[in-house]
Amino acid sequence: MAKNKLTKEQMSKGGKNSKRPPSIIAQLTKRLQDNPSDLEEIVTALIEDAKTGSHSDKELLIKYLDGKPVDKIEMTGADGGPLETVKLDPKKYVKARKDMLKEDDV
Repeated sequence: MAKNKLTKEQMSKGGKNSKRPPSIIAQLTKRLQDNPSDLEEIVTALIEDAKTGSHSDKELLIKYLDGKPVDKIEMTGADGGPLETVKLDPKKYVKARKDMLKEDDV
């Protein structure tokens, strides 16, 4: 294995979809567990920044107070109407797909 390369197993231990080395996460967690006063200072500073800081400081505190909210995406059809759906026969789909690919080659 090349220097500084992580295996998939090592990356997966860093959290869902994490590409950070798990050792960083583990070190931060351990440090905050071993020194609760550090965590208290961080939280206090975050609250003070939200009270006196910019809108983004307040927004950060609100978003992460109870977990980051899930982004919602709404898909609509033309002019905001419903999406048009079509049920395809698998054989017709395969033929149509092949025909489309042939057209792209021309």
